[in-house]
Amino acid sequence: MYGMNFNRENFDLMVKERTSLNAENTQLKTEVKLLNEKVQYLLKKLFGRSSEKLSPDQMELLLDELQEAQEALEIAEEAEQDDSEPVESRRGKRKPLKERVPEDLPVEQVIIIPDEVQGNPGRYKKIGEEKVRELDVVPTRYFIREIIREKFIEIDNREVPPLIAPAPARLIPNSYASAGLLLQIILSKYCDHLPLYRQEQVLKYRHGIEISRKTMGNWMYLIADWLTLIYEALRNEIRQSEYIQADETFIKYQDPKKDHCPNGYLWAYHSPGVGVLFEWFPSRAASCLD
Repeated sequence: MYGMNFNRENFDLMVKERTSLNAENTQLKTEVKLLNEKVQYLLKKLFGRSSEKLSPDQMELLLDELQEAQEALEIAEEAEQDDSEPVESRRGKRKPLKERVPEDLPVEQVIIIPDEVQGNPGRYKKIGEEKVRELDVVPTRYFIREIIREKFIEIDNREVPPLIAPAPARLIPNSYASAGLLLQIILSKYCDHLPLYRQEQVLKYRHGIEISRKTMGNWMYLIADWLTLIYEALRNEIRQSEYIQADETFIKYQDPKKDHCPNGYLWAYHSPGVGVLFEWFPSRAASCLD
């Protein structure tokens, strides 16, 4: 029966396991019920009267509990389905993975040959191979790029000035920050939401590199001057389009002159076939569309 000998011992084992699953299922349903009540409370606070609404911190906490409720519900449903399946069938069941690895990633092969074959290769013949794949990553590596421009003079004419190749263009003159380092800081701050003070700590404690957040902040201002040229060109191109889509999203911002965080507005402009432009204003006045 189900690939196993049916006897008293196996019967008692099945009854014991079924009882355990029923108890676990009951507990999970109770947790789901409690979490659903919290969800209802969250919805009331989210869409209720202003006096009942939550602060951002409370909202984030309850959203985490909402995620837990969803996960607990999935576990309870899976346990309820498994309760009607044979023991051996349950043990072999695996939840399908949702992860995806692109097929076009570079592949680095590590070939392992037995010591016996390496010691006497003429004695053996290859008949096949077994492959195991794993996803790997190369950690961020910092290094010093030393640019050396060699000088030359003519051997037969010492009166001619020495020859030296022109220096490569730099984003920030007289700075040790390369384009790659600046790009890393920009992506970490604006794409990965990693503030400069955290990047300062990462560089110091993981890599032994001390760059103050003030220095990185100054770099951001200087790079913004370069990006302003691209921004203005895109802005003019979109504003000259015949059809523009616009929308705004309010974002609270810090103002040292005020004791609270006022609302700012991130405006998005889209021109099909041209591009998307973002602008920030402290209001949603009509002048923002000028």
